[in-house]
Amino acid sequence: MKPALAKTWRALGLTALFALAFGSAQEAGAKVFASQNQARAVAFPDATRIERNTHILRAPEGEKIEELTRAKLQKKILVVH
Repeated sequence: MKPALAKTWRALGLTALFALAFGSAQEAGAKVFASQNQARAVAFPDATRIERNTHILRAPEGEKIEELTRAKLQKKILVVH
């Protein structure tokens, strides 16, 4: 796999885990401590711009994420920054 593609999939996976964690926390009644803009500023402190890519997960991709995280996906649309 090409390094750029591997980096994209790694970011996609991390974003999926992040989305699952926040989705589950909100449903469980947990408090949200940062806005999306605040979280991006912490995650990418030196960025002069942040690109946003939207991915629609296919069934096999969603199933793999659910298998790895042992949690049900709330959405099949994933936004990667």
